[in-house]
Amino acid sequence: MCSIGCQLVPRLQTLIRMLRLLVLAVAVSAACGAQEPDVNVNSRYTVESVDIAAPQKKLAKLTPGLRDDIQGLVGGKLDQGLLDQLGARLKEELKAHTVAPKITKGDQPEHVKVVFEVSWRHTAHFDSDDTKFAYHGKDGWSGRLNASTRVGKNKIGVGVVSDGEELVERYAGMRAYFRREEIGTDRIQLGFEFQTYHQQWNRDTQQALLNQDAIPGMYRTRYNLEPMLTVILAEPLTLQVGASFERFQTEFPAARKESANAVVTSLRYSGNWEGSGSDKHYLEAGYSLRAASRTLDSDFAYARHFWSASYRFRRDRNNVLLRFQGGRISGRAPLFERFAAGNATTLRGWRKYTLEPAGGDRLAVGSLEYRYRVFAIFYDTGAVWRRGESPEQKHSVGLGLSRDGFFLAVAFPLKYGRAEPIFMVGMNY
Repeated sequence: MCSIGCQLVPRLQTLIRMLRLLVLAVAVSAACGAQEPDVNVNSRYTVESVDIAAPQKKLAKLTPGLRDDIQGLVGGKLDQGLLDQLGARLKEELKAHTVAPKITKGDQPEHVKVVFEVSWRHTAHFDSDDTKFAYHGKDGWSGRLNASTRVGKNKIGVGVVSDGEELVERYAGMRAYFRREEIGTDRIQLGFEFQTYHQQWNRDTQQALLNQDAIPGMYRTRYNLEPMLTVILAEPLTLQVGASFERFQTEFPAARKESANAVVTSLRYSGNWEGSGSDKHYLEAGYSLRAASRTLDSDFAYARHFWSASYRFRRDRNNVLLRFQGGRISGRAPLFERFAAGNATTLRGWRKYTLEPAGGDRLAVGSLEYRYRVFAIFYDTGAVWRRGESPEQKHSVGLGLSRDGFFLAVAFPLKYGRAEPIFMVGMNY
């Protein structure tokens, strides 16, 4: 018995020592993270083509730098990490909900095609393209707020407005619109808009309209139905063709209902490009025509031409902005078609009721502005006048703060006598 026990004990001790060594080896392996090296098996494939599955209208907002980086994938080896980085940048610039890179087999061996699939939430949101708030030291507050929602390719929205800046009148009311963002192709869109407004008139305007027949009288309410077809000719170039059916109830010289039915067309360009180093250039330009005719059962016959251009040069934290607006009306147009200047965007420092209280049928204004970080200085010049009169050019200077659509400024009209500065503050989305 002793000989058997004496033989078993050393063997058991040896077995225990072996088990301890095995457990220790497993623990050390786990602690050190011992694993097979991660090898990207997709890196052997070459990118044959890259595409972005998104509407052309959305893609027009991409910066040239991101476009170049995405197209730079072509001809290189597939890199999943780089695809994720570019997808994150696309998501940020397009304000998308998700961006997912999809990889498919290419036309050549060992080649693949990459498609960035972009999607947006179909939830209610504020329409940032046409929302603003502004305060003018002489004419008070103006505001426009829109809310919209998307259902598939359809966009439905409503908005409220009280604006004392854009026109001779202060108009307040609401608008509702429907837009189909794709008609067969994402380059063609269809929209309908309805507007209803109530007007308020300044005493200077009322006085200017007395004892004259050249300019139509004031009105109490105004309604507008506007169908519009939009065609994206190229990524930076857009054409709009439609009609405007305006009806309003006049209050001078007699109360009656009149209409101003017009064909509406506009051509707009919006583009940006990069120069040498950190230089960036932004250009927006447009032309619009509203032509009312008796053949459209309109009580007025006129043609309203309007041109606008805006150029911005950016280098690091320095920005230089140039803006121009011009207009011309032929025929006899109602008051809401006439031009006004002297507000928070044109001829800042002047008051529109001092310049042309009943509006003009000629317009030419420009602005030069320099910004460093949030600080800005500007110079405005131009005139608004009536047909047959000589334009009287006005000038103003100012300074203020500007950042991400917010602005705060004080402007000084350049004229003989005492200069009365005008304070302005607002936000454009």
